[in-house]
Amino acid sequence: MDFVIKEFGDRTAKELISYTHRENSPWYNTARKNSVLELLQNEQINNTEFVVDMGELVKYDKRKSALYEDFKIYHNV
Repeated sequence: MDFVIKEFGDRTAKELISYTHRENSPWYNTARKNSVLELLQNEQINNTEFVVDMGELVKYDKRKSALYEDFKIYHNV
């Protein structure tokens, strides 16, 4: 948490959205895969019910990926 606060604690909401919605982010990939990216970017819609797979962030690290999968199983996600 200290890292997150240090890196992002002074960012505006607009800056955080820009960071989390950047190209190839889990949000971006989910929106593109479900054909709503352009609608969201053009503000024709402002939300969806699609689940963003945060596992994309750790899929190249076997240890982190296993921890993530265990978390999902434990919490019935």
